[in-house]
Parts: sequence; C-alpha cells; structure tokens
Amino acid sequence: MKKALALTILCLCRLACQAATFGTVVPIAGGATDLVLDEARGRLYIVDTTQNRIDVYATAQKRFLNPIPVGKQPLSAAISRDGTRLYVTIYSSSALEVVDLDSATVVKRVSLPVSGKALRSVKSGGAVKVTVPVLQCHEVVVFEY
Repeated sequence: MKKALALTILCLCRLACQAATFGTVVPIAGGATDLVLDEARGRLYIVDTTQNRIDVYATAQKRFLNPIPVGKQPLSAAISRDGTRLYVTIYSSSALEVVDLDSATVVKRVSLPVSGKALRSVKSGGAVKVTVPVLQCHEVVVFEY
C-alpha cells in the first residue's frame, strides 16, 4: 500500500514538472512591459521599454512586422474600442501618444500632469483612462480623441 502511494505521488510530481506550454514561445529582444492583442488585425502589440518602440507580432504568420517607434520609455498601452488607435503612455516625458494602427505612426502626443502608469480604453469611440499618481493617491485622467 505504501509503495503504491509513493509511486502515485512520484508520478504526479513528474507530471507537474512537465507542464505544457500553451501557444507559441517567441523570443523578444529588450524588455516587454505590456501586451495588447488586436484580434481584428491578428496582431499582438508588445511595449518594448528598452528600445522605445512597439513591437508588432503577426499571429497568423508567426513573425514580427516592422516595429512602431514611440517616445522614450513607453510603459503601457491600450487599444481603442473601435480598434483604429493604440494609446501608449510615455514615462520619461509624462505623455500619452496616439498611434494610428493603419499607418503605424504616432499621430498625436498629449502631455500628462505626471508620468502615466496604466491605460484602459473605455466606452466606445476614442476615450481612454490614464492612471497617474498624484500626491500619494491615484488620479484618473480621461482623454478623448
């Protein structure tokens, strides 16, 4: 009985050590701080803080496309509800950049009161919430484009 129990535990431990990988492992250069999935376009946007760009991965072709250059130290991103824009917080210059996803270029830059930490697209159209730290609490700035 003890041998059967020990064998069962050993088998379970071995299974736990051989965990499955879900999806495809893709090596990236630099440091990814945020990911945004664009299901309509079949793309994954990777915020690369160390290289000051948004890496674009085509999920169907399983390859990287041309990166989108943005300001210094991009931190987080959110896609607009209509899927046409990507909002990116730029930590070093306390700004929010708006990327047109059709042209893959920054089309607008908005100054924030302090460096933005997190982004979330809200409602429909062009509204996005940016969380910024203000005097030991967090203030939410709503930007409408």
